[in-house]
Amino acid sequence: MALNYDGSYNLMRFPGFRLKAVTLSYDDGLKSDARLVDIMTKYGLKGTFNLNSSSILNGVDKDRLLSKKDALILFSSSGMEVAAHGGCHLSVDKVDAATAIKDLIKDRVALEDTFQTIVKGLAYPFGTLSEESAKIAKSCGFSYVRTINETQTFDLPNDWFKFNPTISNTNPRFLELTEEFLSIGESKYFWFNEPRLFYLWGHTFEFSSDKGWSKMEDFAKLVGSVTDVWHATNIEIFDYVRAFKRLQFSAEGTFVYNPSAIDVYIKYFNGKNIVVPAGKTVKL
Repeated sequence: MALNYDGSYNLMRFPGFRLKAVTLSYDDGLKSDARLVDIMTKYGLKGTFNLNSSSILNGVDKDRLLSKKDALILFSSSGMEVAAHGGCHLSVDKVDAATAIKDLIKDRVALEDTFQTIVKGLAYPFGTLSEESAKIAKSCGFSYVRTINETQTFDLPNDWFKFNPTISNTNPRFLELTEEFLSIGESKYFWFNEPRLFYLWGHTFEFSSDKGWSKMEDFAKLVGSVTDVWHATNIEIFDYVRAFKRLQFSAEGTFVYNPSAIDVYIKYFNGKNIVVPAGKTVKL
């Protein structure tokens, strides 16, 4: 929520003036990721795959992990985000800072060289979460870091280095919470209309049976069938929220300038929907 100098408020909306967004995050670069990407693509979902470059690029555990060639084919054409998960999957808090930094930087460099894209996301190996691990991640140039601390809520993060997921696919409340999220609509009370995010995480080896994969396809079909949900990768969520927060409002709150390269959608306090195009000034 942005407060203008005249005391009025603007609420962020996701692209298309959507109130809700869904994103996924899956770890380790497993061969079974390909099946999940197929399901996500079929129903229009998007997400982030967190890779251990030392394992994938060096052909470790060929029976379980994607090869470099297969990872390139899968993630370069699917529209999914590639993020880091530690080159050697080291627990950041169980090694010295220099070793942790070296491993994370090595992972970024290898993934960026392989996929020819800037890698700005990280999933903490083993879910490590502390003030020290956050400092290390920041020093390595990451924009956000996903934890494994499930909130079972739909709030956007206050701290992007504690980007907590809503729920994992192994949680018994997984589909129940999905239906609760999808039932959310615009409230008649302006203050309760903050944007909502459903963030699912896990590992594709957890879909070890046909029942597990069927449950995941049920989820994808459910969230992919509604029109009021924005499907985005983790970095797209981060970049969009940052663009909203960078909006510059005039002293009287009569116009707004968007200095970013992303069009931003806002709901003005009088209920009016306003698009603020990238690099443009718009009258409110």
